[in-house]
Amino acid sequence: MLWIENPARPLVGSSWNGTSGAAPGLSHQSTLDVSRPRSKTGTFLLGNEFVGTALGSLASGVPRPLPPDVQAGLNWYNDGFVTRSLDHFKELASRDPREPAYPFFQLFAWWDLRERTDPELYDRAYEALVQQVLRTAEARFQEDPADLWAHLFQARAYEFRARLRYYRGQHLAATRDAARAKGKLEQVLKLDPEFKEPLVGLGLYNYFVDLAPRFLKFFRFLLFIPGGDREKGLDQLERAMDAPVFGPEARRWLALIYYGTERRPADALALYQELHQRYPHHPFFELQMAHLQLYYLNRPLDSIEQARGVLTKVSARVPNYTAEIGALARFKVIQAMLARYDYAEALKEVRACLEKPPSDPPWMVPRLLLLQGEILEMLGPRESALEAYRKAEALTSHLPLREEARRRFQRAQRSQAGPLSVQMLQALALKRDGKLVEAEQSLAALREKNPQAPLIHFHLGDLYFQRQDYARAAAEFEAAARNDSDPYWIQPLCLLRLGQICDLQGKRKRALEYYKKVDGFRGAEYEMIRIQAQQGSLKPFTEPDAGDAKQKADSYPMGAPEVWLGGGALPQRITPSAATP
Repeated sequence: MLWIENPARPLVGSSWNGTSGAAPGLSHQSTLDVSRPRSKTGTFLLGNEFVGTALGSLASGVPRPLPPDVQAGLNWYNDGFVTRSLDHFKELASRDPREPAYPFFQLFAWWDLRERTDPELYDRAYEALVQQVLRTAEARFQEDPADLWAHLFQARAYEFRARLRYYRGQHLAATRDAARAKGKLEQVLKLDPEFKEPLVGLGLYNYFVDLAPRFLKFFRFLLFIPGGDREKGLDQLERAMDAPVFGPEARRWLALIYYGTERRPADALALYQELHQRYPHHPFFELQMAHLQLYYLNRPLDSIEQARGVLTKVSARVPNYTAEIGALARFKVIQAMLARYDYAEALKEVRACLEKPPSDPPWMVPRLLLLQGEILEMLGPRESALEAYRKAEALTSHLPLREEARRRFQRAQRSQAGPLSVQMLQALALKRDGKLVEAEQSLAALREKNPQAPLIHFHLGDLYFQRQDYARAAAEFEAAARNDSDPYWIQPLCLLRLGQICDLQGKRKRALEYYKKVDGFRGAEYEMIRIQAQQGSLKPFTEPDAGDAKQKADSYPMGAPEVWLGGGALPQRITPSAATP
């Protein structure tokens, strides 16, 4: 990521207290010196081959000071200016082609742009950078076998190549590269146990290899490649947060892990808040905070406030807060309105966006039309909803999005449900405002009149779920899940809730059966529900602490899933010159 008001702001220091807003460390003019006395030696065997023969003969290693200009490029990267960072390191590499840090940090930034560049052009440039890092690192530690930075850059070059190969579906080659990186990283750490920089790559390997799909574990078994350890990887990443150079990267990964697989959204939010405080011009952190508050912490009002703060910066033309960022923030506002059942207000916002449609990101207008169709299915008229779905399908060439629009059109055509009644809208407003007793009474009265309506059963079940009355909640969710009709998310979300209730009741085997059923729902419209089911499969669902009452219920899933998470890269146009190492 990248962007900073002052590119000379210190990035590297002995530690980082993210809550202080200060970055203790060295000035832009000084070198990045993290050297200290070293001890220990060792070798690492991967299959039948040595990894790091130069390392095997060392008794100790002392990380040399990195060139002083590295800090400025890292500042650009971490604060949101990816292309500026690329240009910076490219210029430095032209001046000193023997320094492996310069091509490595080009590779570091280049990874974030993988979805913004022509794949063929991207892959050629990426592989060229990998080879440049490997060559310069090899030459460096042939001259100085104790250069731990050279060994570290070489190890992480293999790691980054493994990422791209996995991303392109080349799983066997990716597995080999990842194991090679792990072996070299472990050697560097053995030579200096206090050198925290290798912990990021090691933590990522241990954590994600332990969670890898079965077919990747089969490759690992055949190739005698080391396994992972989820808990160890998590501990290594947490210790790496204080690493002077790769500490911010560790924090970004941990934030994604905390909410993505560990079900610790409050911890993820705290990390994004620290990162935003330190890198205030990178909108990714604010957008992620809005995302967490909406989908994981059930705080739609906080999400709206966060997203509107981004819109204010877009209006003020704060650097990096582009029109595209504004479109993403406005989309989040609409999703949060839907989470609060503010259908009329959400519809106004959607129509306002469509009057002046954003050109980027390219999926935005079709997504807005899908939202418009969903809201019109709730409010009427049905014909207008069908027209919105038809337009969404016609306006996108992206096959999954076209298929989603077609599915929604076909469901709306088959649906026998009419618009929500005034009484139902009133009951949802009571639920939104926290008047749960009155909401329950209203929903119960509606159930008496419409005993087959799945939406009524779902909202009653959700009320009981929040009150920890799990027996009644399960009965309502089962009644709602029996009718696979309207809206589309009813059945998978009810199955998810039933799995969570089974976990809370100690029925783990039954819970896993429910989560497996949820994971069988295909399509981007089910993504957020599937993610929660996958989290439940990894770790049993538990009730939040009393102090985290706002987390007791996940937000209403209507609306598009988060489309741009991206690992931190800002949407930027890439020119052919920028793609050339």
